[in-house]
Amino acid sequence: MRDFAGPAYADRDLVFCDPIGGAIWPQRLTERFAEHRKAVGIQTGSLHTLRHTVATLALTQGVPVHIVSARLGDDPKTILATYAHLLPQSDELAAERIAGALAAT
Repeated sequence: MRDFAGPAYADRDLVFCDPIGGAIWPQRLTERFAEHRKAVGIQTGSLHTLRHTVATLALTQGVPVHIVSARLGDDPKTILATYAHLLPQSDELAAERIAGALAAT
């Protein structure tokens, strides 16, 4: 769309935008997502569910909290308050890596 719009396109660094880069009304995004979700046979879910999925996957794969919070546009405290239950395995990973670094010296 950007190429088609040419100079009329205004890049606002949005995840979802209209054909010329403008914001899309949130309700319309929700409706379109529901249409696509139903078309592929996924019974439930919302765009917000995808946000939680991204946070969960990132944190359980070892992405640092400050990076996850920046990507989601949230304060790290909010991320920790919401997803702290996912981090105990990260504590074990941190202990293993520190032990490995100490053993290497």
